[in-house]
Amino acid sequence: MLLEKEIPRPKDKRKNKEYRSGKKKRHTLKTQIFIERKTGQILDVSPPFPGSWHDYKVFQVTKIGERLARDKPCYLDKGYQGAQKDYPHLRLFIPKKANRWQKLTKKDKLQNRLLNKIRVKVEHAILKCKRFKILSQTYRHSLNNYGSRFKIIAGLVNFKGQELV
Repeated sequence: MLLEKEIPRPKDKRKNKEYRSGKKKRHTLKTQIFIERKTGQILDVSPPFPGSWHDYKVFQVTKIGERLARDKPCYLDKGYQGAQKDYPHLRLFIPKKANRWQKLTKKDKLQNRLLNKIRVKVEHAILKCKRFKILSQTYRHSLNNYGSRFKIIAGLVNFKGQELV
């Protein structure tokens, strides 16, 4: 799952285009996080990538597909279309995506709903991270430190989750 964080508009023209997200219509950084399904613990935090990168391109560059366990299921969002073709040995569950020519059938909608019920833990983990203001507001600090700060916050979220159990 990717978390997109807004940043101020870069002054440099090249960086301006690189960090422009087509999805959010702003300048963003993308960070990919993987969460354990049952406990909701954050397992992996990728380094940050420019907002113009596609979700699946981040997945390929981080090579997380090669590190995932083959026997455990992995629930991804709609941004990872095509992962099943490139990683046939993994048990990937990706919601079906409709387009203007091909609508979703009732079976597909039901399957998507079931996958979303499982993936809600991911959204909860992102919410726990965003309780820290540095991840909920525009990130105005040095972009070089963003990845390490995100990993520290993920560690705090995991620690807080263990404390309550």
